[in-house]
Amino acid sequence: MSSFCKGSKVARPTQVRARLSSVSKEPGSVPSITSSTLVSNPLHPASERNIPNGIIVILTSAWSAGNSFLFAGSRSLYSLALTGQAPKIFRTCNKHGVPYYCVAVTSLMACLVYLSVSSGSATVFQWFVNLTTISGYIAWIILLITYLRFRRALEFNGLLDQRPYKTWGQPYVTYVALSLLILLTLTNGFQVFFPGKFTVSSFLAAYITLPIVIVLYLGHKIWFRTPLFLRVQKIDVYSGKEEADALEEMDVPPVAKNILQKIWFWIA
Repeated sequence: MSSFCKGSKVARPTQVRARLSSVSKEPGSVPSITSSTLVSNPLHPASERNIPNGIIVILTSAWSAGNSFLFAGSRSLYSLALTGQAPKIFRTCNKHGVPYYCVAVTSLMACLVYLSVSSGSATVFQWFVNLTTISGYIAWIILLITYLRFRRALEFNGLLDQRPYKTWGQPYVTYVALSLLILLTLTNGFQVFFPGKFTVSSFLAAYITLPIVIVLYLGHKIWFRTPLFLRVQKIDVYSGKEEADALEEMDVPPVAKNILQKIWFWIA
């Protein structure tokens, strides 16, 4: 929808293509900024570059995204500290409950924007795209492997039939999704292997996340002296089960009072 709106308000596609070609290495090549600067402003034509860029693009988009990710990143670091997976200093909070050390460290990530000073913004943007894409793939790979191991532990303990929710096609659907994610992860930077396309920077941007994850995983195992993986017999599937069963017994299903509530309860 956002792309549709940006494209609809620009009446001259050829002008957009020309601008993108001429400033492909500058911040102005961002589609949102390009469309905003090309659109005419009937109220004040002279300020057509300032109003859309300053207010619409930066304040409503970048500021909102930065604020939400700052909150999510700092609280994730705080949670890691509480569970002993990050230094204890990150547990410190002020009187308002704000983990200010976590906020400060997470805010330092904003300095990455200065990469565009020495390199073209398009190159830096491509680095971030590759890094975040591979990170997302790896996160889902770990999630699916964890699910398969948990399911295997439930089978071993005879608890598989006690699941309140069951999905169709498991575990085969998970195996298919896992295989596709592994394939996408390994072929994410396939273009760098084409003749004449290989560069060290593009190769690192496409695959640097893989060794980083491996080093972090092995480093955690070595530091805390834990096994690389748990055998199915040692996976704990009973902790918290009694409390969860007790809460389920106390749960009172809501009774719909009208047709709208019936539809909502059916959806939710």
